[in-house]
Amino acid sequence: MTDTGIAVIESTWWKKKNTSVRGFFEIIADIVVKNPHGYHYEMANNVEGLKKAIETLSSTKTFGTYTWRCMATPTA
Repeated sequence: MTDTGIAVIESTWWKKKNTSVRGFFEIIADIVVKNPHGYHYEMANNVEGLKKAIETLSSTKTFGTYTWRCMATPTA
């Protein structure tokens, strides 16, 4: 297996900085399939970008399960 089947859509969490989760998923993919690039990654920083990322992921049958997770501070 060369791909985990995981897809990640990341966005900005705070107004002045962004701590990416990309490295976390690279570690997971490297452990599971011995390939740090064994997952699909999209970055979306606005509504249009999010729509495009969702369209891209939904146009393929590679990813069977979708989970939405958001993290933000109360002022973000």
